[in-house]
Amino acid sequence: MQTIQGGTEDESHTYAIGLRLNETSLCSGTLIASNLVLTARHCIAERSTSTDCEKATFGKVTSVAGISASTCTDLHAKDCVAWYGVKEIMTPDGTAACGQDIALLILSTNITTVTPATPLLDSLAATSPFTAIGFGKPHATTGTTGVRRVRKDIDMICAPGYSAPKYDCSKMGKYLSDNDFLSGAGVCPGDSGAGAFDQDSVARKAPLAIGVASRGWGDAEDNCTYMIFNELAPHASLIRTSGRKAANAGAYPTPSWVTNVGDAGTPPVKKDRDAGSQVSLPVSADAAPDAAAETKSSDPPASCAVSRGDRTASWIAVLFVAGLLRKRASRVR
Repeated sequence: MQTIQGGTEDESHTYAIGLRLNETSLCSGTLIASNLVLTARHCIAERSTSTDCEKATFGKVTSVAGISASTCTDLHAKDCVAWYGVKEIMTPDGTAACGQDIALLILSTNITTVTPATPLLDSLAATSPFTAIGFGKPHATTGTTGVRRVRKDIDMICAPGYSAPKYDCSKMGKYLSDNDFLSGAGVCPGDSGAGAFDQDSVARKAPLAIGVASRGWGDAEDNCTYMIFNELAPHASLIRTSGRKAANAGAYPTPSWVTNVGDAGTPPVKKDRDAGSQVSLPVSADAAPDAAAETKSSDPPASCAVSRGDRTASWIAVLFVAGLLRKRASRVR
């Protein structure tokens, strides 16, 4: 079993960061400056139990004292001893959970051994497929977290406001916001906060981050089938402000992406979503987890990923389990 589901162990993309939260759970993130990590907001903030975008909200942010970051490939390895503390947390002003599930962590110490990725802030890199890198579980309900793995060729299925004849984003209804995009299989619990990267830029070793893993669901075989990422462009102002603060705190030159639009070399050319491989997406609004399915889940909502003892489910896991329950119930009927 592999994590990211279908992925391979990854020692080279060290800008993909592992996060430890209060010594009990793990999340994923992306280093976008020497002391600045991009991750999911639900990793570090309280969140309501609802998965309905019209109802789900964020609450209080956790203390920085309980968060640390690492560039290790295996976060549980005995030789993984270099952990970096967090000095400050930056989040969007609003409390709505969908479309605002990003957070930026300013580290207490610069990471000088890693070349950071660059956030693409001027527009969505509407490329399909893309690459995701994270520290999550091998399946929706089994396995453990903590090893960095990469998966290529993940299909970007649709994003609100973009042409998507393969799948109508409106079918997602209240489960997809205007700041999100929907992808195919691969990302599982523990990959919360994992980066989505323009695939060509990863191959060029000049990675462009285009999104943050937020939530998803699985099928009756415990596969992680679909994933929702937050797009970065709608949060450009917050990310640039965080970049300035991080540069000042770390005493290094301000990254060019803070002041220049589309500065990361040449932004990827938007690819026509009408072209390329067709995506088979046997999901409709009825297949998405709803409130009824949600109430059947006994997994407690928590701030982020699965603990070492696998005791705690993430927001991603809540949707996975709700989807499984709904599918299994339909089989019984």
